[in-house]
Amino acid sequence: MPYDKRETATFIAPGGQSYKANIEYRIDKNGISGTITPLNLVTTLGQFMRHTLTLALNDGTSYKIMVSLEPRWEFHSTDMRVIKVKAKDAAVNGQQRPAAERVLNYFGDNLPSSVLCFLDDADWSRFKTDIGPANRGLQTVVRKNTFTDDFYPPELKNSVSVGANLLFDYAIYLHGSTCANEVGLTMTLAHELQHTIQHANMRQVWAVNALVNELDRTIIQTMKLEWKDVPTEREARIVSKRAALQLHGEKPVEQYIDANIAAHITPADVSDWQFIRTLTPSSSVDLVGDTHLLFQRLKGHRAELEQALQRTRADNPQDFGDIDLDVFLGKK
Repeated sequence: MPYDKRETATFIAPGGQSYKANIEYRIDKNGISGTITPLNLVTTLGQFMRHTLTLALNDGTSYKIMVSLEPRWEFHSTDMRVIKVKAKDAAVNGQQRPAAERVLNYFGDNLPSSVLCFLDDADWSRFKTDIGPANRGLQTVVRKNTFTDDFYPPELKNSVSVGANLLFDYAIYLHGSTCANEVGLTMTLAHELQHTIQHANMRQVWAVNALVNELDRTIIQTMKLEWKDVPTEREARIVSKRAALQLHGEKPVEQYIDANIAAHITPADVSDWQFIRTLTPSSSVDLVGDTHLLFQRLKGHRAELEQALQRTRADNPQDFGDIDLDVFLGKK
């Protein structure tokens, strides 16, 4: 298969050194591969042949790659855990990309092998309007019909596919305001990455938890349900704070949490951050057991849950087609 793209890209070594080179390459579901024509320090990349390098393309996307010299200067990606930083400013890009890489490295091989992490340089207003003003990011499972409307930013849509071919299994979006704070970037990215792990490893539990957010808001309010009551969301909060504490230390994390509480974007967001403040690295959740307990609380709303399941099953049969509410609610 021929290489169909050309540009002058940047190779970043493990120590942070960067080198410009002309490349010809192609991207498909299996990753990126291509050939290199070094512009400077021709022999330098050879010393990194057994190391993983970062290849940064001009559109802000970066891949982890390996370099080989035979039969010619070639490279190929080691996985499809890809970061795309939209910021054009070199200094901002140089801060956000390594920050995101540290989060990916924190999870290591626990992550699914195909994830796009899209770091915007502005806030996508549709998310703030439809999801809520406190939204800081989201993750989605990538399906053929995922990006058929204008809910998602056009550049995110364009980044998940080449023509009709989908490149990634998951896509994560972070608002520009989220990325402006490194602790916020870390916590939000870690939160959304944990959701990809949940989906990859415990899809049915992930799907049943997702149904709760499909309930009418009046039910949510009557039941006094908060994000912390949904096991997959509680786990994502535990993991995100644990990651932030390890990568940034206690003081910056507490300062970030306190700033969000003080911002008082919504009462629910304040309550959420107050809960996150109480979490410790040893906090835990039993996804299966706690999901059963939650659905025992929701038994009186079986009809509404069945309707929610019917709607989501129609939109996403791959994830919701085999969900049996009797497992969690008991037989009628």
